[in-house]
Amino acid sequence: MNYLTIPPYIVCMVVILLFAGCKEASLDPSATGTIEGTVMDEATGAPLSNVELSTSPASDVVLSDNDGSFAFPGLDVGDYNLRIRKMDYETRSVSVAVREDRATTVQLFINEEDETTERDLTAEVTSFINRTDEDGNTSVRVEYRILNTGSGTIPEYEVTFRVETDQNDNRLEQVEGTMLREEQSDVGDFIMELDGAEATDAMIEEVWFDS
Repeated sequence: MNYLTIPPYIVCMVVILLFAGCKEASLDPSATGTIEGTVMDEATGAPLSNVELSTSPASDVVLSDNDGSFAFPGLDVGDYNLRIRKMDYETRSVSVAVREDRATTVQLFINEEDETTERDLTAEVTSFINRTDEDGNTSVRVEYRILNTGSGTIPEYEVTFRVETDQNDNRLEQVEGTMLREEQSDVGDFIMELDGAEATDAMIEEVWFDS
């Protein structure tokens, strides 16, 4: 049986070329581009400042300047969802494509929220769990859900929780948040140290939001 013999110098050349190709590929930077543009009031055409803009996939969050202009430099090439938010204005989202070494320019128009907007917020305790560590220290983990049940964005809110214990000791915990959009939920939890006591109930004490 005959076998094909490859000279050693050819094998060495192939290995060197493969290594060089891998090294070159690893040093090649990702292709990037830019999204830039202006945000304006749809009814008046006036530029809007301090508009919050964000992208998905996520990048930096930016605010529009006094002339309504904004920019997202150095974005990886691809398709993005651009979200536009401003207090007392409707939230909008648009699709934007980023191309290599190019600036994609967009003009964005947003409407003021309807004057009939009625903001409302509800909160509930979904569960609470007593815990005791190996040193006998007690605590309770409270899980909650805060929901924007009205129309429009709630810019700022505070919910106060009350935990009752078996030592007739009521304790309070406050949760704060911002920019809760229509039908959006804030689901979370907190841990309260109880100093040997045990929680018998957890409930909502007070709900406040900026309307």
